[in-house]
Amino acid sequence: MPRRTEAFSSPKILLERARSLIRDLEALLRRHFDQSAFENIVEIGDLGQQIHKLKLIRGVPDEAKTVLKDCISNLRDALDHAVYASAVALGRKDPEDTAFPFAATHADLLGKLRSKKFKDIPDVIQQIIIELKPYVGGNDLLVGLNRIRNPSTHMSLLRPLIDVPGINMNIKKLSANPPSTFGYTEWDCVRNEIILMEIGMGSIAEYEVSAPVNIVFTDTKSFNGEPIIEKILEVANEVERVIAMIEFQTRVQLRLLSSSP
Repeated sequence: MPRRTEAFSSPKILLERARSLIRDLEALLRRHFDQSAFENIVEIGDLGQQIHKLKLIRGVPDEAKTVLKDCISNLRDALDHAVYASAVALGRKDPEDTAFPFAATHADLLGKLRSKKFKDIPDVIQQIIIELKPYVGGNDLLVGLNRIRNPSTHMSLLRPLIDVPGINMNIKKLSANPPSTFGYTEWDCVRNEIILMEIGMGSIAEYEVSAPVNIVFTDTKSFNGEPIIEKILEVANEVERVIAMIEFQTRVQLRLLSSSP
């Protein structure tokens, strides 16, 4: 069994692995959603007008879903490992009843911390957990992490949606007949397309279009509609803060114990 603060290497390894997976996911998506992932199409409307669209012809790759699952699991596990590391460092013998608890309310959290399931968590670390507010309406990042981790671990992989937050369009030639409508619509996350313009029959339009791609959370109790990469980075930073808080307080307690007669 690890001795003293050596046990904190475990949550730190999990955190670093999660950060590595975030980088892998970002690179994977950048390769997958290059400009060849899009297609310019022109549909003819009811009045004969040209409806110019940019359509995404690739979905979210399965590999991205599994990388995301592994990243989320490592971040959530790192919280449990940090609590365990503190219990080991502070002299708990074979601490089996430790974990990082989540609750519905503040009162529910206090009740859990008093239960047998969490009896090996040192008192000073219990106080830190209470201050972190890992319950609904408290720490949204930690609660969100727990919420998105549970279905991907126990039920099924998350199913992210694709979002295109903006369009870069370079018009080379345009001769538009009426009726014409210019200006982009919002990205249609169901059809994976956006209408660029509608121009009258016989119009001529030549242009180049590029577009960045985000994948966003959907069908989750937290983070719905938010870009996955940015939000997971926020969560990773919060997990790092929690680990640092638990380790710091553990070291403080060790110094107090070593200086006591």
